[in-house]
Amino acid sequence: MSRQKDVLCQIAEAISVGGDLPITKRFTESFRLSKPTKPNWPVGHSSTQKLLNTFKALTPPIKLEILKRSHCL
Repeated sequence: MSRQKDVLCQIAEAISVGGDLPITKRFTESFRLSKPTKPNWPVGHSSTQKLLNTFKALTPPIKLEILKRSHCL
């Protein structure tokens, strides 16, 4: 499986079961949210954690499924 698919599968699972994503293993300290309406958004691991926490807080409990499930096994 490609690295990108692996990361997407882990994100989907972490959101679906409410678990934590190993951010420091999957995102660099240079990660930056590119959104003009969020100019003061943090950079790095804290940016990734804030993005995931915001997503979880603003959505009802959901289950994300990868359509080609065999890629996540």
